[in-house]
Amino acid sequence: MLAELLFPGIAGVHIDTVSNETPTVHLYVSTTQPTSACPLCHTPSAAIHSRYWRTLADLPLGGRRVVLHLRTRRFFCRVASCRRRIFTERLPALMAPWARRTQRLDAYLLRDAIDVGGAPGARHAAAQGAPISPTTLLRLVHALPLPPVGAVHVLGVDDFARRRGRTYATILVDLEAHRVVDLLPDRTAETLAAWLRQHPQIGVVSRDGAEAYAQGARLGAPQATQVMDRFHLLATLRDALTALLQRHHTALRPVDPVACAPDARKQAEVAAVTHRSPSNVHARAQRMARYNTVVALRAQGLPCAAIAARAGVSTRTVSRFLAAGTFPERRPRRRGPSILDPYKPYLAQRWAAGCQNATQLFRDLCACGYDGSYALVYHYVVQLRRGTGGGDPARADAGAKAHAGRSERSSAPPSLRHLALLLVRDAETLEDRDRATVAALCAAAPEVAQAYALAQQFAHLVRTQQAGGVDAWLVAAQQGPRELRSFARGITRDKSAVHAALRLPWSQGQVEGQVNRTKLIKRLMFGRGSLDLLRRRVLYSAAPRVPRQPRQRHGPLRAAA
Repeated sequence: MLAELLFPGIAGVHIDTVSNETPTVHLYVSTTQPTSACPLCHTPSAAIHSRYWRTLADLPLGGRRVVLHLRTRRFFCRVASCRRRIFTERLPALMAPWARRTQRLDAYLLRDAIDVGGAPGARHAAAQGAPISPTTLLRLVHALPLPPVGAVHVLGVDDFARRRGRTYATILVDLEAHRVVDLLPDRTAETLAAWLRQHPQIGVVSRDGAEAYAQGARLGAPQATQVMDRFHLLATLRDALTALLQRHHTALRPVDPVACAPDARKQAEVAAVTHRSPSNVHARAQRMARYNTVVALRAQGLPCAAIAARAGVSTRTVSRFLAAGTFPERRPRRRGPSILDPYKPYLAQRWAAGCQNATQLFRDLCACGYDGSYALVYHYVVQLRRGTGGGDPARADAGAKAHAGRSERSSAPPSLRHLALLLVRDAETLEDRDRATVAALCAAAPEVAQAYALAQQFAHLVRTQQAGGVDAWLVAAQQGPRELRSFARGITRDKSAVHAALRLPWSQGQVEGQVNRTKLIKRLMFGRGSLDLLRRRVLYSAAPRVPRQPRQRHGPLRAAA
């Protein structure tokens, strides 16, 4: 009865004695099956050669470590043609040959290693009563065979950063089964094509606009239909509009969503520049010197690559400077609400009363409920001493309102990317304030108005998935601004994938979710795990786990385990 309770589903064992006088529970177990099969010829034998003890770690019991002392036997193999003369008794449901842990303990530890990793898994297992080292846990994961890919018909392809800006890998997702099927070590066309050749049943490949993946799908799966992701189509359109707005930023400068006067805006810009810190003033002067150098070299007729080499900047910076027309000012960083803002009126009163000691002011604030740091109070007191800070009660009251969540929308102008997003979004979903901003943009520059009309047409085709209107839009885009002409050329090169995106329901949505899950697992390993370890953890955390197979040992035959 006790054996059925502690060893369910395992036949042929009997519990002789249980010792729990120490923090470790010791189970003394003997085998009861009358015969055992030879591992080579699989012939049952009842001829017992000898008995011996095996010690194995088993699943913890009530948070206590369990040690299994198994009294097992050796048998004679009576088959004359078999190479094995003596073999040990096998209990495959309980333990593997030469193992020091039971099969179910290995499965328990594997769950910890796959779900939380090496060091956290070791801490969790030790707390549960199964102490093990992190290295052993990772070794268990590495010993797992890769799960089978299975029949994949719709494949999603995307990249993710192993080390951001340095090395990248590729994730492959079965869009029908919603699971990751493999991780590739890079994001080249050759690697993807080699994997696709091994799976000729794939009929659809969903991807973003990366040329490497398009080329890899053409080489490895010519029978598959490539589908461009609709979100990436609109994102690329937004980038083109951002470049257009950057080129017209001088004409768009008076556009203000809160309808402030141009003179007041100009004064605000001048004040933002003149009240910079010395380090920011020096950085702005260096940037302006580089801008003047780029403009002067361009006036001499030099190409962008030569200008970049002489000015010590990238070709992208040269292109941005030349497209700007005038020196592009950087918007001052916005200051968010501070935890000190609600207490600034009180500090102003105490300062006016003559208390100018930062330590004393900090103690008074703590008595009033302030739970911030002393350094924040100290730096504010330094500003008050210099006369640059913030002793204005009106400003402090405004900060307190912002901290309490009652502040009005910021009057700072939106970024160019935000303005480009307004040009792509459906006009019917915009607020009145955003509609006014779009109207002001179109009135400020005729090219922006033309680009806005074309962008709305293309976005409508994507949202309603009207593949038949793409060709007509491409013809109309050839008469638009140069940024949209470049965008249209990219659409033309990948027209079949764009048409498929507007006909088929597949997208990269769930692939992006799997990328986020993969990056979470990677960060749980602090970025130090190998791709092989990450691959197994990602695949086994999404696929049904298989029991660990016993290792195959080669070399001389051994009479005992």
